[in-house]
Amino acid sequence: MASFNRKTEVKLKYVNNKVAAEMLGVTVKTLQWHTSVNGGYLGMTPTKLPNGRIMWEKEKIEALLRGEK
Repeated sequence: MASFNRKTEVKLKYVNNKVAAEMLGVTVKTLQWHTSVNGGYLGMTPTKLPNGRIMWEKEKIEALLRGEK
């Protein structure tokens, strides 16, 4: 799995499944499964765009990684 490059994602408010999975250290399939079964992952609920794409709030992911709720 490729490492997350913070420099390229710094100004984004939302990230896609691939970037979110890299940040969380899981696979895209893991995020997709949890979203399908539980409606989200570790208490985070993704935003579904009108075109069907799933986006995750970057700040919520970073807060989770910092140990905040």
